[in-house]
Amino acid sequence: MNEFSITNPKPIRKGALLGFFDVEMPSGMIIRGTMLFEKEGRRWVGLPSKEYTKDGVKAYSPIIEFGSKDRAEKFQQLVLPLAEKALLVSEDTQEIDDSVPF
Repeated sequence: MNEFSITNPKPIRKGALLGFFDVEMPSGMIIRGTMLFEKEGRRWVGLPSKEYTKDGVKAYSPIIEFGSKDRAEKFQQLVLPLAEKALLVSEDTQEIDDSVPF
């Protein structure tokens, strides 16, 4: 395998979050729970992270990260268009209603 592939896409719209997906890397490693975000006209792929609260403020700690800025940027270049296509990102993406009690 010489390319990245996207599986299990789940399009949603909740704030800046556009959806979740899994990404299989050329090595065969699968990163589950990868996210696509959009804010102020900019889109990016977010890797899984762990939520925590410090001094009453919600924050996130990375679970996976790249060892260099160059590798992180290359990952974004290669995976972002695949994620957009898999999630069929458009203005019609559903907004999630958090008030539904189920």
